Amino acid sequence: MSRHPIIRRSAQSELIELIDYIATDDPTAAESVRDAVLATITQLADTPGIGRAYPLNNPRLAGLRKWNVQGYPAYLIFYLEREDGVVEILHIIDGRRDLVALLEPE
Repeated sequence: MSRHPIIRRSAQSELIELIDYIATDDPTAAESVRDAVLATITQLADTPGIGRAYPLNNPRLAGLRKWNVQGYPAYLIFYLEREDGVVEILHIIDGRRDLVALLEPE
């Protein structure tokens, strides 16, 4: 049985920003991306070890992992698996951006 994931405000804001951006050109596509992100988060909650490690210099982000959004490989979900097994979603971002610059300030 999976546990409910924790979605940080930063990730919620990034998802809203992403969906709003896509919706300016194609509201249907924006809805599809949103649904895919939510399905991927559910998948991560069920099997948190599926993501690849994404090592950074910041010790607070030790254990950071990333996983592509189902059907939309350009969009990435960055998360941590907590000691209690709960998945904590930190970021939902377009992988074509400067990821290190976005993640290192954490």
